[in-house]
Amino acid sequence: MKAETETGAASRTGAETETGREVAIGVICMDTSFTKIPGHIRNRATFDFPVLYRVVEGATAERVVTQADPRLLGPFVDAARDLQARGAAAVTSGCGFLAIFQRELADAVTVPLYSSSLIQVPMVARMIGSDRKVGLLVAKERSLTRRHLEGVGAENVPVCVAGMEEQPEFREVMLEARRPDLDAARLGREVLGQAERLARDNPDMGALVIECTDLVPYAHAVQERIGLPVFDIVTLTEMVHSGLTRRPFGTP
Repeated sequence: MKAETETGAASRTGAETETGREVAIGVICMDTSFTKIPGHIRNRATFDFPVLYRVVEGATAERVVTQADPRLLGPFVDAARDLQARGAAAVTSGCGFLAIFQRELADAVTVPLYSSSLIQVPMVARMIGSDRKVGLLVAKERSLTRRHLEGVGAENVPVCVAGMEEQPEFREVMLEARRPDLDAARLGREVLGQAERLARDNPDMGALVIECTDLVPYAHAVQERIGLPVFDIVTLTEMVHSGLTRRPFGTP
């Protein structure tokens, strides 16, 4: 494993403020080299608070998404513990398919650990009518199993799912790692197309949760296109960070 400085700024444990040290969030990262654009959890410009990164060598999309390789659990646990030791007040990951290891990873550290944006699914389901589904936009539909949903307590939530595995830009860059240079506009068109199809095919969809961290840069465009609430790893990370940095509301 290796510590990593992502696009935008150096990783740091925190900066001094009037209320003390800023709170850092740690991110367990997959072993990928493609361009991380703003909005991606591994682009430092995505957040206005410190973020620490730890790359798990060998954690490719093939092993994490397609194979759910159990041999990666040990390295993921080591990464989580290292991030906590470096000062992370909470730990997350750069791939929503780590949901399958949620319990084991949370048990390995003493700070909050949320392995996947999918942990929001039960919460989102309670926000919408019981006759409506939670939409899931994922990296690879066939790889999303009941075990992943059980990992975050979402196995009984009515969902509808669309995957990105047949979209050329996503497949070539993210799943197959053929090249590191991302055509962001092309990927954006693919993401919007899949989200729109999911909404069209499921008129009873009440909200969307984006599993894949690579798709989050397009969340605003997705929301404009489908007209529904959209949740992802960034909305979750900002909520967790807010919960760790409560401040006085002021004098009544």
